[in-house]
Amino acid sequence: MRKSIITLVFFFLSAFGCLPAPDRHVVPQPKPEVRTLSLVSTDVLDERIRVISRILSERGLSEKDRKLASDVLSSYVLLREVVSSQPTRLDYQMVIHDLFRCLSLFDEKYFLR
Repeated sequence: MRKSIITLVFFFLSAFGCLPAPDRHVVPQPKPEVRTLSLVSTDVLDERIRVISRILSERGLSEKDRKLASDVLSSYVLLREVVSSQPTRLDYQMVIHDLFRCLSLFDEKYFLR
């Protein structure tokens, strides 16, 4: 009797071992939306754009200063556009290039004489 019980147990264990694994339905979780906070406030940029525009409207600027102010204004406008949208890598590259160009102009004008 004992031998038959052991045989029966082995039979059931081997039969269960041959069964396929149960299907697991994994529902993919939606990725959370990643939103980055703007490093510069659009209000601050708008104010800088207004100030530089007002400076450009004055007549007392030399041609070099006018060019410099115009380049700074275009940099602020570009930065404003990038900040108010969902910037891409290319947008960041354009802003960095433009800011470097403006800083180089400042260096040439005021420091590298």
